[in-house]
Amino acid sequence: MGISFRKSMGFGPLRVNLSKSGIGTSVGAKGLRVGIDGKGRAYGSAGIPGTGIYGRKYIAGKTPTTSNVLDEVYERSYINSLGFNYNYDYYRESDNKGCLKIFAWVIGFCLLSIPPVGIAYLLVLFFYQRKRNNEPKNLFRKAFASAFGNISSQQYRIALSFLNKCQQVDPNNSDCLDLSGVCYYQLKEFENAATFFNKANKLNPNSSRIKVLLADSLRNLNTPEYNARLLQLYADINRSNPENDEVKWALGYYMCLDKQYYEAIGTLQKIGADSEMYIQALNGIATCYSELKEYDKGIEVLKLAPLNQKQLDEELKTVHYNLGELYEEKGDKENALKHFNTIEIQDINFMNVRERIKNLSSKP
Repeated sequence: MGISFRKSMGFGPLRVNLSKSGIGTSVGAKGLRVGIDGKGRAYGSAGIPGTGIYGRKYIAGKTPTTSNVLDEVYERSYINSLGFNYNYDYYRESDNKGCLKIFAWVIGFCLLSIPPVGIAYLLVLFFYQRKRNNEPKNLFRKAFASAFGNISSQQYRIALSFLNKCQQVDPNNSDCLDLSGVCYYQLKEFENAATFFNKANKLNPNSSRIKVLLADSLRNLNTPEYNARLLQLYADINRSNPENDEVKWALGYYMCLDKQYYEAIGTLQKIGADSEMYIQALNGIATCYSELKEYDKGIEVLKLAPLNQKQLDEELKTVHYNLGELYEEKGDKENALKHFNTIEIQDINFMNVRERIKNLSSKP
C-alpha cells in the first residue's frame, strides 16, 4: 500500500497544478478557483470539499474592454510568475521622471533658436542621459522589467536572457534569482529551478512562496536523496502557514517516507473533513497504519470517506483500492474483492485492479 503525492500545491491564494499536459496555475479559495491549465486554457472550477464532487468549465473568450484586458494582464502576470510580487513602482520609471525628461528635451529644442546655447544644452543633456542609462542600477531595472514582461507573456527563454544580464550587474539580487527559478520551473527544468530557488531562499528565508517552489522543484526531480531536505522545508512552511492543509499533507507525506508514522498520522489528522485534502489525508493515515501493520485501524480510517458515492473520482478510487489491500492483508478475501470490484465497474484500467481481482479470485 503506497501513499501518493497530490499533484497540486498551494501557497496563499495561488496554487501550482501539475499534470501530464504540463504545469498550470490557479487562484481562488477552496471549492472555487479560476486559472490556466497545463495547455494554457483558461478555466473555472468548483467543488464541495470532502465529498470528491468536482467540476471544471473552460472559459470562452469575451469581448475585450480596457478594464478586463488590464485585469487579465495583471492576473496572467501573477499566475505565469507563480505569484511573484513585482514592484511596479521600483522597476519602472515614475511618471514624474518621465515628464521631467520630456520637459528637458522640449526646452533644448526651444533653445535651438539660439544655436550655440541650444546645441550645447542638447549635447550636455544627451551625454547626461546616456550616462544615467548606463548606470548599473538603471541597466538592472530595465533588463528586469523586460524579463518580467516576457514572463507575463510566457516567453521564458527570452526572459532568462534578460535575467542573465541582471545577474551580471547584481548576482545576489533575490528578485532576479527568484524569477530565474520561475522561468526554469515553467520550462520544467526542475534541477535549474531548484538551484535558483535555493539561492533565493538563502537571501529571503522568510518567504513561504519560495520555500514551496523550491520544495516542488526538488519533488519533481523524484530523487530520494532530497527527501530529508523536503521534510525540513515542509516543516518550516508548516510553522509559518499552520492553517494550510496542503502543507500539512506534504509534511505528513515526507514524515511517512521517513518512517515517522505516528508523527505523520498526527499531522494528517489535523486536516478537517471540510478540507479539499480530507480524502487524501485519510489515504495517508491509512497508509501509515498499514506500514505499522495495524490494518483494522487503517480500515476504520478509510470508512470515514464517502464510500457510497456512486461516481468515483481518482481519490475515492484510491480509497477503495487501499481498502481492498488492507482487507487482503487481513485475509478477508470477500471484502477485498468487494472494493476492487467497485473500482473495476467504473475504471478497469485503474492501477492493477484487474490483476488483483484475478489473483484473489484464484485463491481458495
